[in-house]
Order: sequence, then structure tokens, then C-alpha cells
Amino acid sequence: MGAGSRRLIRPAALLGALLAGTLVFAGAELLNSDTAGPWLELAASALLGLTLLTGTLFIRAALVRRRERIPRRAWGWVAAAAGSALVGLAAVLFLATSFQVGSTLTGADVRETRPILDGLPVPPRARLVSEHPGLAGSESIVADYRVPDLSQVASFYTQALPKRGWSSEDANPGAALLRYRKGDFVVIVLIDQSGTPATDFTVTVDHAPTPSVSPSTSAG
Repeated sequence: MGAGSRRLIRPAALLGALLAGTLVFAGAELLNSDTAGPWLELAASALLGLTLLTGTLFIRAALVRRRERIPRRAWGWVAAAAGSALVGLAAVLFLATSFQVGSTLTGADVRETRPILDGLPVPPRARLVSEHPGLAGSESIVADYRVPDLSQVASFYTQALPKRGWSSEDANPGAALLRYRKGDFVVIVLIDQSGTPATDFTVTVDHAPTPSVSPSTSAG
């Protein structure tokens, strides 16, 4: 093996290790809902850059092996370049989807609903995981929380919200979905019981005026 070939393969191996580390990081961020912020988008962007670098080096290594008349190793580098291209394509698709979803989630007008959300009571030991506006064209705002004991959330809100003037609109109070109204605003508490253990719940505040009913007129 020539010195030039070794100089070519060593950077490729190093970047391949960095690529694997970035994949592990992106997977950890995907599973870790505690971390707020655009970390997945940053990881995907870094991953895309690494795939371009590693793909280029893998192709160069394949050409070197072909000139050295080692076709089996050349095809191995070609396969590595193809794998790098697939990972890069996945990163591009993720970024495109993230941009599309983000454009629909950042248009909600929360000037009236955010102060209401900030003034709502929160169960003891509840920790705010994330907060974001609702769909474009709405006035909703959503807060995701995590608590050690999810069984106390429903009873907490069924007692705390009525004391602050919120009226229940639920036929089954204490269920996994609670809905309360005060004037033109609605609070929805969604308790996620799918986790193991179940620890997450969501509070949504929306501006939902009660439809006005026009009085019927009778013929005189």
C-alpha cells in the first residue's frame, strides 16, 4: 500500500467515525424530548455536511483502488459512498420536512393566549419541557409538561381551575382529556398515558369564542 493511498484512507476513516458519532447524537436527540431548541436541525445539517465530505473521500478511495487493480476493495468504497449518499438524502428529507412543519407552526397569534397560559396553575413538581404556538391561523399555544406522578394531574386541574373561574365542559371529569372554558378562551389538558412510565401531559390554551345564537323572530 502506497503512502498516498494511506493518506487518503485515514481521513476517510476519521470522517466515517465522525459520521457515526453524529448519527448517534441525532438519534439521542430524537429520543430525548427534554431538550428544547433546533438541535435536531443542527445535527441534520452537520450530518449532511459530513456525508458530502465522506462521500467524496470514499469515491476518491475507490478510484485509487481501481488504479491499483484491486477491484474488490474499490467496490467496497463505492458501497460506502452509496451508503453515505443515502444518509445524506435522509438528512435532506428531514430538513425539508422540518422546514415545512415549522412554517405551519409559527404562524399562530399568541398575544392573548400566552398571558393566560402563563397564569394557569401547574401541578407540584411539574417541569416545563417545551412551549410552542399552535397551527398557523389560530391563536392557540401549547405547553408540554413532565411530572413524576401523572395520576395526580387530572385531580389537580379539576380542583384548581374552577377556583380560578374556569368552567368544565367535560361530561367525564377526571379523564385523560379535560376541557375548561372562561369567556372566549378554552383550556385543554391532555394526559398522555402511553409512556412507560407515563409522565407527560399537555396544556393548550385557545381563543374560541362561543358562537352567538341569533334570536328567532316570530310573525306578528
